[in-house]
Amino acid sequence: MAVFPHPENPLDRAMWYVRHHRTHELVLDGLNPSELDLVHMAIRGSLHRARMRQFRAHAVGAAFTATFLLVGLALMMVGPAEVLGWSSQYSVWLHADDQVMLWGIMIVLLITGATGADYLLRRRLTIANTYSASVSELSQAITRVDAAMRTALATR
Repeated sequence: MAVFPHPENPLDRAMWYVRHHRTHELVLDGLNPSELDLVHMAIRGSLHRARMRQFRAHAVGAAFTATFLLVGLALMMVGPAEVLGWSSQYSVWLHADDQVMLWGIMIVLLITGATGADYLLRRRLTIANTYSASVSELSQAITRVDAAMRTALATR
């Protein structure tokens, strides 16, 4: 955690808050319109980066989901004998009990894979939600800066 350096210049103080993702503590008093414009541009850059990170987290989650669904579908379509290395000509000669055992092994493998996929996708969703909260906070900060800029221009 960064320690607040207490700069005397209001612009430096505002930029420090933006740089350290503490826009909820941002104080805009004492800034002229050109300084408010600099703060606005800095927040816009942070907002763009947060939206790109959020998009990337969602895209990775979607790719994981598609991959796990396709792998599961492929395993179920092929069947347990071929997955375990036996050709289909030998699987015909297997007894019914052996085929049930092979399908049981396949289902256990799929449940294990689904549990791992669920864990990874929940982590991805947590990351995406974190960026979503950051995007929301930065959007509110932009609204506050815009209102301060309108006030500063009106009092000029």
